[in-house]
Amino acid sequence: MEQQTMSGVNYDFLWNGDSRVTNWPLMSSPLPLIAILTTYLLIIYRFGPAYMENRKAYNLKWLLACYNLAQVAVCCYIIIGLVSNEFNVIKFWKCQSVDYKNSLKATTALTYTYQTFLLKLAELVETVFFVLRKKQNQVSKLHVYHHVSTATLAWILVKYTAGGMVLFSVVINSSVHVIMYSYYFAALFGPEVQRKLEGIKKNITLIQMIQFTIILIQCALALVRGCEVPKLLMAIYVPNVVLIFYMFYGFFNKAYTKKSYSTKGN
Repeated sequence: MEQQTMSGVNYDFLWNGDSRVTNWPLMSSPLPLIAILTTYLLIIYRFGPAYMENRKAYNLKWLLACYNLAQVAVCCYIIIGLVSNEFNVIKFWKCQSVDYKNSLKATTALTYTYQTFLLKLAELVETVFFVLRKKQNQVSKLHVYHHVSTATLAWILVKYTAGGMVLFSVVINSSVHVIMYSYYFAALFGPEVQRKLEGIKKNITLIQMIQFTIILIQCALALVRGCEVPKLLMAIYVPNVVLIFYMFYGFFNKAYTKKSYSTKGN
């Protein structure tokens, strides 16, 4: 499909995207996603806090337990699906273009990418859980920006470049989330368990930063080697990954450096 070659700027493709997803839910235009994210922001910053102002915090332990286990299960499903279908997702340094055909392999890559997008939308509920538990302090700029930007980028990937080199990002992100949500599940079982997992909690942030670093290395290799990648979309993707890395690095320094630990001790 000539219109779906993204090595340069093809304005027809830029406007319409991948024709295979045009009629898929939430994919015809960015408006549904914008509506979802706007509603999300209104709930977590306005309506949610107002609703909880004179109410006690909800105990969502078992709901959170089910949610975390579901996240682990879905992420494992995506990882196994992509790795077992011979997409060479582990070889992130190799040039791999997006296959826009309607073959079984190409549509399988597209389906898993779309499922990842839906999973990112589902993750927005985590912030609502914070609000219902009256943990508004956890509704941080990092947390909110990370969720909004990730959902937006996932939509862009499905709309324009679902396959090829981007599948590595899907796999590595899902792998990190398996570790992260497994920790969240275990941490629900009290302070004693949380103390035992303190080292893992710190390392999760490190793992996330390593993930972003590897993704940036992949992007750099793709550009240097002249891989057939969407240059215009890379101009959106790379700065966002850099910004998120910077925000995670700031959080890590604030939460886990010796200076911050000594300040807490005092």
